[in-house]
Amino acid sequence: MFNEIDGDFDDVAIRTFKVGLPTEYDLRKSLTTKPVKSVRRLMDLIEKYKQVKEDQQLGKGNAKSHDDALMVTLKIKGYDVKRLLVDQGNGAEIMYPDLYNVLNLKREDLTAYDSSLLGFDGKFVVLVGQIRLPVQAGSEVVEVDFIVVDAYSPYTAIIARPWLHVLGAVSSTLHLKVKYPSRDLIEELVGSQSVARKCWSSAASSGEGRADNIPQENIDVFAWSAYEAPRVDPCFIFHHLNVNLVVIPRKQPHWHSSKEHSEAVKEENKVVFKHVRGHENIFEILRKHKLRLNASKCSLGVGSGKFLGYMVTHRGIEINPNQVKAISSLQPPWNPKEVQKLTRMTTALNRFIS
Repeated sequence: MFNEIDGDFDDVAIRTFKVGLPTEYDLRKSLTTKPVKSVRRLMDLIEKYKQVKEDQQLGKGNAKSHDDALMVTLKIKGYDVKRLLVDQGNGAEIMYPDLYNVLNLKREDLTAYDSSLLGFDGKFVVLVGQIRLPVQAGSEVVEVDFIVVDAYSPYTAIIARPWLHVLGAVSSTLHLKVKYPSRDLIEELVGSQSVARKCWSSAASSGEGRADNIPQENIDVFAWSAYEAPRVDPCFIFHHLNVNLVVIPRKQPHWHSSKEHSEAVKEENKVVFKHVRGHENIFEILRKHKLRLNASKCSLGVGSGKFLGYMVTHRGIEINPNQVKAISSLQPPWNPKEVQKLTRMTTALNRFIS
């Protein structure tokens, strides 16, 4: 232990730490051949040493026969952020919910981002917005535009080509390193195979027990044409309305969903997303009454996306950003026909207007 009372005692702390290491330790040899001048640099070196030791204990070491992802640790907004995927094949930096929450970001900190984005599974992901944050590698700081998405990922964020190009860096997934110029030196970031494989294992296990296996487990409930559907019992599909023929029908006034109703719908949607395994009961009911699902119109295993013109996520039913953009980009109406067109467009958004 070392307590700093007054002044700069980094050299004393580093020397004390080095003397306390066994002579056979590679870390002590490294500190002898390449002395460090600050405690911060020492902590970075210790972290790299720990990563190398973890990889060697797993039997991987610096073996070249691997296809692991390049995972590094960088400072983002002053925080040491691990599980960062360096992907030179990606054209945009991505931030996932875990990092978004850790950085205490809010919706008002984000700017709008209108373009669509595909995930690794080829499906569209829900975009929350975009934010510009400083990313620090060693002494080099680069301002990066992150696209914040609402989707699961074992990674905290993806660092892509824009960051590599601005930093002037070269990445190698074979050697699990990123090298970049810093003043008159060439610095490097060392990736961790152990972290990469833990992320891969997490991503693989996250699909177990999810809705992705529903088609295989319930293939008999799906139909690819009307001719494959069996005859449904008329007693099940016919129903009678309890209508009083004496009462004169009246047109119901237009109504808006109350705040309490909207909150209740959101809570119900959250419950549905949390209990995906409850689909067995649904398929049992379909089998019992000889009902079939149109396979060409089913979307299974989708965490979020567009449905009937709305965005459906774990938070509930939300407005489609494309509809808002279409209205905001309209020119002011000049005649009754254009006013009617604007009215029809805003009608679809009534449930989101309080």
